[in-house]
Amino acid sequence: MPAQEPAFARRWRTKFNAALNRSASARTTSTTSFAFPLAQYLSLHLVLSAFLLFSFIALPRSQPWLDGALGRTTRSTGQRVSADRPEWEWMTSVTVDPVVTMGWTCAGLAVSLGWWSMHLRRWWIATRITENPEAKGQIEKEDTLTVARNAALATVVATLLVTPILVLFGAPTTSHYAQTLFLALHLALLVVLPPAYALGIPSLYESGSFERFRLTRLFCELAPKTHLERATVYPVIGTIVASWLLVIPLALDWDRPWQSFPLPPAFGAILGFILGGIACVARGVFDEAVEASRDVVRLAEEERERAASEEKGRRKKRKGGKAA
Repeated sequence: MPAQEPAFARRWRTKFNAALNRSASARTTSTTSFAFPLAQYLSLHLVLSAFLLFSFIALPRSQPWLDGALGRTTRSTGQRVSADRPEWEWMTSVTVDPVVTMGWTCAGLAVSLGWWSMHLRRWWIATRITENPEAKGQIEKEDTLTVARNAALATVVATLLVTPILVLFGAPTTSHYAQTLFLALHLALLVVLPPAYALGIPSLYESGSFERFRLTRLFCELAPKTHLERATVYPVIGTIVASWLLVIPLALDWDRPWQSFPLPPAFGAILGFILGGIACVARGVFDEAVEASRDVVRLAEEERERAASEEKGRRKKRKGGKAA
């Protein structure tokens, strides 16, 4: 015979489920904020993470096939350095020619992040319509091709701006020009392309003042307030921080093939982007749990007050009956 659930456990389980349902209902019916699909974001972010890692690790293995299709001499697949320290075979295609690796990676990132930016833009459109229902028609009529063109142009401009910044931070000035340019494009794709496509390039006139203030708050003040804003900002922060930290192996004298410039910071940028998205999910789950727990406590207090009020009423009735 199965054990019967204690009465107090059944009562608190009922309270907790009621609080969760009420929180979900409040978030769904709210007219001031967009109900961000956190579970959908997590599933799509995991798929994107697989695409990004595939672009860096697997796509460079396509170079021999491309060389054969174009009738060019296939590059050597042997190690250029550290012959006495063999590396894993799957890493050779990545480390043997950093320029080719970065080229394939940037191509994979452009496709993957373009797909990701479309999902991000769809959520932002829903948010903008919720914030300003009167502008729904204007928002829905925005030309997707124009937005994509502006985002691509912003990415190119960011690449040209990041290149001298990389030189100021220690990139070679007399050699490795292609590596530096590819690293700048790599960072621009991760940092600029998704926000530029999702949020758009705001107008310089009064009509774009609200969007300019939003961009300033998100990327200058680093003050996201909603799940969607964190989903946009956290990967950008993770990309920059992890890329900067992974520069450290370049200066070490381990003489390993994977230390070739710019492989460590490029991989660090991808890893930081992935971790930034996971941090967004973790923060969202934490906020949801805190909100649900507050609703449980509030519901318990309301029930306690109601019980106390009913008990007080019964006492008054008993006193009235005795007096009569």
